[in-house]
Amino acid sequence: MQNLYERGLLARFVIDEAHCVSQWGHDFRPDYKRLHELRQKFPNVPMMALTATATPRVQKDILNQLNMTRPQVYVLHLMLRFLKEFHFHILEFKRPTALHPSLITK
Repeated sequence: MQNLYERGLLARFVIDEAHCVSQWGHDFRPDYKRLHELRQKFPNVPMMALTATATPRVQKDILNQLNMTRPQVYVLHLMLRFLKEFHFHILEFKRPTALHPSLITK
């Protein structure tokens, strides 16, 4: 990565499941704590941290743990609206290989 950095070929670091960085998160992973080293080794590479489950406290901790100064933070609250438009059906299968009649299209 150092070679790519020196040649200006690192576009950005994208960290998915960023809530795992925070000890306040529900899914803390110790290996994620080392991700702040990316900022130290590659200070000019933008970093994006993505999570769908971080509380405000965890969001602040993510920014702190990753040494993200002057971040642009975007929060979308779509889940409740999204779930209202979904209809869930629970089907019971008698035999593992049988198709439920509602799944058969004519």
